[in-house]
Amino acid sequence: GAFRDQVDELTASMTKNQQAHDLEKKNFDEELVVIGDAKTKHMEELAETVSSVNSDTEEMNEKDEQKRVLTNEYDKACAEFKAKITEILYTKMCAVKRVRNGLLVHSATTPPSNISDCDVSDWVPKTGDCIAESGVAITCDDTCPKPDPYQCGGKETMKRDVVVIPNSAGIKCPPLERKKRCGQKKCPVSCSMSAWSGWSKCTKECESGVQTKTRSVSVKPKNGGSACDAVQEERPCNTGSCDRDCKLEDWSDWAPCSMACNSGFTNRNRKVLVPIRGQGKCPTKSAVERFEKQECNTQACVGDEICIAQQDLVIVLDASGSLKADGFEVLRNFA
Repeated sequence: GAFRDQVDELTASMTKNQQAHDLEKKNFDEELVVIGDAKTKHMEELAETVSSVNSDTEEMNEKDEQKRVLTNEYDKACAEFKAKITEILYTKMCAVKRVRNGLLVHSATTPPSNISDCDVSDWVPKTGDCIAESGVAITCDDTCPKPDPYQCGGKETMKRDVVVIPNSAGIKCPPLERKKRCGQKKCPVSCSMSAWSGWSKCTKECESGVQTKTRSVSVKPKNGGSACDAVQEERPCNTGSCDRDCKLEDWSDWAPCSMACNSGFTNRNRKVLVPIRGQGKCPTKSAVERFEKQECNTQACVGDEICIAQQDLVIVLDASGSLKADGFEVLRNFA
């Protein structure tokens, strides 16, 4: 009876400890889920922030590009305007010439027929090569200026020849050489991407879920630059079956023996480390896979004398005292 009570007490204690363990494990798993969700949320917020920064950077680059284009257009317009003004001043002012000739006739100092104004040919390339200021052609490679204006090319020298040499009374010749931009081409800008985010939480706990990681485009490709690679990658996860047997811990130590001597009992057990999932199986607490029992302290207890043969009992009676006649009969029956 006492041993049975001890076994029941140990079983109840084991059950209580198992329940406490299961509750603690459940709380721990829930905390892990919360931490995982928080991590995923922070990674998404980080990705959004990086994307926003990249968007702002891209917008600034676009504005810089617009500024560069407008500046080039302004410079080109100024150059064309100056060339036209020069052309007008030196070769296209027929009205001015007529006024001048009229004044000369009126003053009769020099007949108009004796006036020889300068006349020049049309502009043509001097060498036929588009070269830079240094004399070396600029190509769209590592020598291309960066980060902006992302443009290569150079300048070429244009020339024109004197067709009519002016005399002292005629209009002098305009400049016979000038430089103009040539070979202008935007340099290629290759795609630039942010670092990969961490892998996301698996979409399923078993039977093949999916994890993803993402990255954003920092700089979009332009002018024939290298294209962007993938912004998202996937990989399988939790490919195991949803049916899983439980996993047991190692054997516990042997419990104290129920008796100090005269044969007691001791036991040990194995707790569930990983619970079952789906249609998995797990042995009960009393199954041989989880519970062992054996005899212990089989030696006899010290001080208990055990007679192995019949013994004679000798009773000595002192009859010198007052002992009535029936007293002897009572003693004899007792013995």
